[in-house]
Amino acid sequence: MSSTALSVKRQNHRVHPCDPQRKEELLNLLIAQHPGESILVVTSEDPETLSGVITAENVTVASDAALTPDAKTRYDLLISYDLPENAAAYMTRLAQVRSHALVLLDPAQQNRLYPIETFLGRTILQETVEGFEIERPERRRAPSRGGDAKRGSKPRRDGAGRDEEERKRAPRAPQRKKGEA
Repeated sequence: MSSTALSVKRQNHRVHPCDPQRKEELLNLLIAQHPGESILVVTSEDPETLSGVITAENVTVASDAALTPDAKTRYDLLISYDLPENAAAYMTRLAQVRSHALVLLDPAQQNRLYPIETFLGRTILQETVEGFEIERPERRRAPSRGGDAKRGSKPRRDGAGRDEEERKRAPRAPQRKKGEA
């Protein structure tokens, strides 16, 4: 790994969660927010699928396979359209950039982020771009078994929480006398 691989400071490194259906739209928005900067967009898939989507002149699209760790060209901004299978490939991506790196992260690739953060030795701040919030289906909660019962907790066996009538009807365990084993 090149020594420039960690030239991206923590405050210049962001993960933008995004629905997969809106990734191309977010990509173009981020490119438009950085006019005049040299931008590298990297994907683990075929880069030709993105070339038709991007209209800006200051953008180079590449795949992980096309990158080399010791490339001479450095870009101002790296946009990772997706995350690679392994963290070392992401480090090669970082070696291509001078100062800023952004990741477009869909929920299906969330599990690829942790190994990269571990490799970096730091977390990457996740920041949702306004208008690109992930639509999460509402969870249906199971009906609770009691007013203050915690999720997954078992009912108490000592009778606490029962009303007075239930306690009177409930069978009692025989009482032991002192000294009996």
